[in-house]
Amino acid sequence: MTTLSTKNLMIAGGCSFSADYVSRANEQKPVQWTYDRKTKKHIQWQWEYQKPFAIWPEIVAEQNDLQLINTASPGYGNDAIFHQVIDKIFQYKDSINLVVVMWSN
Repeated sequence: MTTLSTKNLMIAGGCSFSADYVSRANEQKPVQWTYDRKTKKHIQWQWEYQKPFAIWPEIVAEQNDLQLINTASPGYGNDAIFHQVIDKIFQYKDSINLVVVMWSN
């Protein structure tokens, strides 16, 4: 008798390349700064709405028909990536089908 797997969860981890930063920024509207070399002044500008796009963890989860927990966040280094992913692995160990990590440099 064949038993079907009930493991339908994907855990992804990484830095900004793995995080849905556009959707977050659309909600939080961060203030951004740039430096104008001509005037030698810092210029502040507000976030403008950007059309969200699918990021790789969402694409992989969808193509494999898995639910997604994405622990990625902009600015995460490998230590933070590792600990966030391990935390979710222990929390959901009985439901995991796939774990994918994009390590930072």
